[in-house]
Amino acid sequence: MKQTLIPFKENVDIPEAHFYAFMVCNSAAAWHHKQSFYRLKNEILQKHGHESAYDLQTIKKTCYSCDGKGIFKCDWKLPETCWSCLGDGVYQKKQVVLKRWVLNGAIFHEPIGELYINQLKVFNGYEDGYPVFKYEPFNAALARNPTGL
Repeated sequence: MKQTLIPFKENVDIPEAHFYAFMVCNSAAAWHHKQSFYRLKNEILQKHGHESAYDLQTIKKTCYSCDGKGIFKCDWKLPETCWSCLGDGVYQKKQVVLKRWVLNGAIFHEPIGELYINQLKVFNGYEDGYPVFKYEPFNAALARNPTGL
């Protein structure tokens, strides 16, 4: 009896059952478990994943004082420009540099640091369970082309 060879899927870096567990943990909602998982996720990606490029993520937090409208909501006085967001409706805006990894054909991201005017706030491990950061010089031209970091 002749045995038929079954070809394996391309780009399989870890077994499919492990990859499924990895995906479930990566999308978990519980914050206290996520922090522990991120450390493990980064180790798995560095050991088995393939570094692809870099991405730039912009996070905008809507102002709660004006509900993102730029006009302070108040019943007892005339409408005025919101002093929390200065009228643009965005309380905080930050840009995060993400390293893109490919694992079993799927894309994952590892945060590298947060962009400031001329420096990059970089994650530097944990101390007593809290994240520690260091600051490094940053070339602003790279922000326009994050894939070239």
